Amino acid sequence: MTVPYLLGLTERMEPERPIANLFPVEAMRQVPVLGTIAAGQPLLAVEDAEETLPLPADVLPAAAIFALRVRGESMIEEQIFDGDLAIIEQMPVVPDKTIAAVLVDDEATLKTVRFLDDTIVLMPANAVYRPMIYRADEVRILGKLRMVVQHRG
Repeated sequence: MTVPYLLGLTERMEPERPIANLFPVEAMRQVPVLGTIAAGQPLLAVEDAEETLPLPADVLPAAAIFALRVRGESMIEEQIFDGDLAIIEQMPVVPDKTIAAVLVDDEATLKTVRFLDDTIVLMPANAVYRPMIYRADEVRILGKLRMVVQHRG
């Protein structure tokens, strides 16, 4: 039905031409932005939702998801830049060579995780930075990087 038909201005129920610019509305999921994560030297981890980020539900797994704002340049060779939002799927264990958010002494960092015997090596993706080596019991995996929402300002 058209508005003119409802107002009694015309007897024509259907519009004369198709309505342009109609797009289906995607289901959105609100992802909490919990703070900042270092892509450089580790930063103090603070879990406090600063804001939420709406993302299409079909691009995210059903699992627990959160976002962290990237600070630093240690992951630029993986196209992760300062100011980007790292979308993390919460999980306590990740496979070897996975980019993950990790916690070391209450400081969070985003690195490629390597498991070597009883040590964990956090590998940067920038030759300027050095790998960080820890005993396995010093590192807590927060989750796996699922996607990056790039910030270009």
